[in-house]
Amino acid sequence: MWNKHNGDNQQWQIIYVDEWKGYPKKGEMNHDFGMYVERPFYIVSELAKHRYLDVIGRNMVIKTPNGYDTQKWYFDQQSRTIKNVKENKKSFDIASGGRSSNMQVWNKPFFIVSRMPMRRVAEADGSGRMTIKTLVRDRKAQHFVFDGTTKTIKSAQWDNKSLNIQGNGGSNDLYIQPTNARWW
Repeated sequence: MWNKHNGDNQQWQIIYVDEWKGYPKKGEMNHDFGMYVERPFYIVSELAKHRYLDVIGRNMVIKTPNGYDTQKWYFDQQSRTIKNVKENKKSFDIASGGRSSNMQVWNKPFFIVSRMPMRRVAEADGSGRMTIKTLVRDRKAQHFVFDGTTKTIKSAQWDNKSLNIQGNGGSNDLYIQPTNARWW
């Protein structure tokens, strides 16, 4: 037991078992994000011509409506991001960590950061073990991506390996091992 200090490790949301309905499914509202899960929508400019947000390559532009899937978007419950119907393995992103006016879609690498005071990150090593280390931004073993096909989190360094909780999820040990086709 620790003294109260209001740190992230002491922040919890209480959900009563008899009230838990599970995560929203396709077509249902995610009230935390205010969006319907996997329900396609357009992002329409308020400028005079009311053009639609579209994807060309990796960049987003506004174009006249054409009905193509590159102009359709949806909220993905699994990754909790907005994805493009055509480029569905990539998520809506504002370049430079939101400090740019350039919007793009991509499967952006991310860090798995501890909420403990030192804010260290997960790192995958070649043997399959996961360790907690000090953040080194250019160390690929600390970069992870969500794979929409396998529905797993993969190492950016070892793209054929995914995170796995040992014992079919019944363990506290997290490993990185070759992606298993039986998982999806």
